[in-house]
Amino acid sequence: MAHYVHSDDMHMLTQLRSGAAVTVCIDVERRQKLTLSHSASHFLYAAALAIRPELIDYTIGCHIKEEGARFDFLVDTPFTANEIIRVEQHTNEIMAHRDPIFIDVHSEIADARTWRYQDIHIPCGGTHLSSPEAIGKIRVTRKKLGKNKERLMCTYQNSSIDISQYHHMQP
Repeated sequence: MAHYVHSDDMHMLTQLRSGAAVTVCIDVERRQKLTLSHSASHFLYAAALAIRPELIDYTIGCHIKEEGARFDFLVDTPFTANEIIRVEQHTNEIMAHRDPIFIDVHSEIADARTWRYQDIHIPCGGTHLSSPEAIGKIRVTRKKLGKNKERLMCTYQNSSIDISQYHHMQP
């Protein structure tokens, strides 16, 4: 298992010695919100590709935050209002099945993972929900970022998180 240290915290490494005990604290509520957003982002992406399949070659960015997620694309033509409606509808239709979400391990590359829902497969090693049920209904919006750059964003007002699976320890 690897842990990556943020560049702002690199100076703290000088205080560590091999074999030293460390305490790791995880903000479980934030982690679960990010897990929910991460899972929601895959549904948004899958729906966007279903409406405009060429986007798979023109995805230029993605960002996951506690209250939503986004994907950035290079496009020849901007998304129309109708396409945004169709992406939102398709996203919610996919999730309405409430099928299980699977994480598959690559047979030849130890750290490679694939997010799988029904017949949708997306390479990803992040944390995910076990089903879309907790996400609730997704709302999709767009933002023009400049010439030939578009952003699709998703939010979910009726989501619910469950932190009961985490052990709660006092520091």
